Amino acid sequence: MGEDVLGGETMNVLKTAATAVAFAATVASGATATERWKVPVSFPTGLPGIGEPLKDWAATINAADADIQVKLFEPGEIVPPFAVLDAVRDNKVPAGMAVIGYSAGSIPATALLFGAPFGLGPREYAGWYYQGGGEALTQALLNKNGVHGFLCGMIGAEMGGWFREPLNSIEDFKGLRFRTAGLGADVLTRLGMSVTTLPLGETFPALERGAIDAAEGSLPSVDVILGLHKVAKHGYFPGWHQPVGTGHLVINQGVWDGLSDAQKEAVETSCEAITMKNLTISDSIQAASMAKAKADGAEFHVFSDEMIEAFRKATAEVMAEQSAKDADFKEIYESMEAHKKLVSGYLDMSSAD
Repeated sequence: MGEDVLGGETMNVLKTAATAVAFAATVASGATATERWKVPVSFPTGLPGIGEPLKDWAATINAADADIQVKLFEPGEIVPPFAVLDAVRDNKVPAGMAVIGYSAGSIPATALLFGAPFGLGPREYAGWYYQGGGEALTQALLNKNGVHGFLCGMIGAEMGGWFREPLNSIEDFKGLRFRTAGLGADVLTRLGMSVTTLPLGETFPALERGAIDAAEGSLPSVDVILGLHKVAKHGYFPGWHQPVGTGHLVINQGVWDGLSDAQKEAVETSCEAITMKNLTISDSIQAASMAKAKADGAEFHVFSDEMIEAFRKATAEVMAEQSAKDADFKEIYESMEAHKKLVSGYLDMSSAD
């Protein structure tokens, strides 16, 4: 029958009913609209060990049967590298791959989740996060700040820094203009350094033109690509300030709440997979990068016992002060330290080194 027989009003009712039936069938079948996310990142995706795995994560999630498609955007393309978490919280973008420690100015405890001086190493951090209550503490902190998030990438200890001249004593640190990030910056400020936190990509130009005297970037594989060793030829270990480096996927809380259970599981699983892959890749490529640096004339050194002791003492003071000022910082720091104490006996005794 045509519309002239049924009448326009009757046809509208039938069309509305048909739409409702189709919607109900979609819901019943579990079908979900495809999520299309613009995902800004804190590190350039071309940097080996810390950036390239982000592309692997994007490929993994795009290939999953979860109706989520992501597109990565380099630092500064749509969001500044230090503002990824804030942009996600404010729903300027649905999700981001963030160095959440860059938000320590407004959320102090995120500095611990980025990696703490003399804190958890990769194996210990993974154990704390997955088995020691770390995931719940991370989630609670992020949820309070309007985002949902997961550990989504991990590297081992970074370098301690690149210096123009060899370091003879702790006195050599005083007055140096030094690029670093995280809680290590607070420790070195206490020891007399003039510390600045620059985006990683701006470190070499600042070092080359003399705006800074020395710099801590990341792993040798990253620092050599950036060329830090060509200006400041003395590289120091260990990376006491950051025994582990982490990346986190952060998702706007409203966006997360709107995902299906299958989509949530796909997101979480993809982060677990890339975290392990990231760590194994980053460890395996450092030897070649160090050889390249030596071929270019760089020298590697180890901080003296005097220096390490000074770092350790200043770290204890910084941690006590931060814990006294911020309840979340105190809770997470104490949880990390308890886990480290729990596993340290076994790890120490089981090592043949």
